[in-house]
Amino acid sequence: IVVNDSGAGLPEEAWNRAVNVTILNTNRVERSFARNTGAAAARGRYLLFLDDDDWILPDTLSQFWVTIQNHAAGMFCGGYRFVDANGNPINEHIPDENGNCFIRFMSGEWQPLQASLFDTSAFHAIGGFLPLGILRGGDEDVDLTRRISLEYEIAGTGTLAAVIRLDRAD
Repeated sequence: IVVNDSGAGLPEEAWNRAVNVTILNTNRVERSFARNTGAAAARGRYLLFLDDDDWILPDTLSQFWVTIQNHAAGMFCGGYRFVDANGNPINEHIPDENGNCFIRFMSGEWQPLQASLFDTSAFHAIGGFLPLGILRGGDEDVDLTRRISLEYEIAGTGTLAAVIRLDRAD
């Protein structure tokens, strides 16, 4: 499911017409709304959120699947690499989050959405992303992981999962 929140049409590409791709347009309503819209349309057991300038590595879904087979959790997380606008590596981190991680997440630990897989039922049970207007500082990603970790276990893959592009403003 591709949620286009840009307010403009997507460039015409072959993948746009693929039978297994659904494109939803939310017209720049708000990032949390766009993500919740995609999650509501999803029919799978797990959710993975990616921004248009980030990507998962080729073996990421296999690594998540191995972790799912060995752990019951509401959220599965992998490592992430930050890159600059030109794709040059800035930093890389493979977290060791496992089990009850609420205290760690409340004390400042952070797990990016792009390197995380969420159990769909856990995501919906906690109410998904809160609208940005409710959150101070607009950090819906951090809020979601904190609320998930309050109710559910976290399981890490111990492997690199995603590449996240940082702009100078990030």
